[in-house]
Amino acid sequence: MSNNEAEYEALLAGLRLAKSMNAKQIRIHSDSQLIVNKVTADFAAKDASMYAYLSTAHQLLQSFQAYEIKQIPRGENSHADALARLASAINDKVGRKVPVEILAQPSAVASELCAVRYEDTWMSDIYLYLTNGTLPEDKAQARKLRYRSARYTVINDVLYKRGYTTPYLKCLTAEQGDYVLREIHNGVCGDHSGSRSLAYKVFRQGYFWPTMHQDANTLVKKCDKCQRFGNVPHIPAEPLTPMVSPWPFA
Repeated sequence: MSNNEAEYEALLAGLRLAKSMNAKQIRIHSDSQLIVNKVTADFAAKDASMYAYLSTAHQLLQSFQAYEIKQIPRGENSHADALARLASAINDKVGRKVPVEILAQPSAVASELCAVRYEDTWMSDIYLYLTNGTLPEDKAQARKLRYRSARYTVINDVLYKRGYTTPYLKCLTAEQGDYVLREIHNGVCGDHSGSRSLAYKVFRQGYFWPTMHQDANTLVKKCDKCQRFGNVPHIPAEPLTPMVSPWPFA
């Protein structure tokens, strides 16, 4: 059926539902300008099928003591609009009952948070010192670890780096940092920026690891598209060498 017929079917279904609940006064919200204006008699129904739909709607509206129909923007009718698109997309051969579930967060993010470990990474010594007070046996290394750990903190078993004028930065391993770099550099919204700009974008997203700038530089140098379509480096400037011609136009 056409879009107008689908809008009429939705209106009639809502009126039947309200009538079955013994409603006396109803307020109708629709994002279809045509349906609203035809029900309020601002537009005339010229097509035979549209006139039949309009007559059926008026018969159902007479079952109520009072009613009000109002046109609203499509953005304020997102739930009904989503259900309409879902109904039109379902194949006739499958069942018409489709359960809808709204996920609060992606499943991959939840599994990643559950699998955070700091063993054998650059964060292991700092994390163990901040949580358990574990220090190396060497006094020099222990003293160095104390000074280094002063710039970090642990919140909900997650290590963060703190600064004087910056927010807390979530510390990542080398593998996680490589994923973040690739996602920002050549992901869905990636713009293949330079290494310095790429490192600062990671910093603004709230992530940190010690080799962030070096890894960004290595990634940009190994990126195929950056090497193919990047600007050609200019040859270093040299002083002009005068050439004396033995005869004119030589």
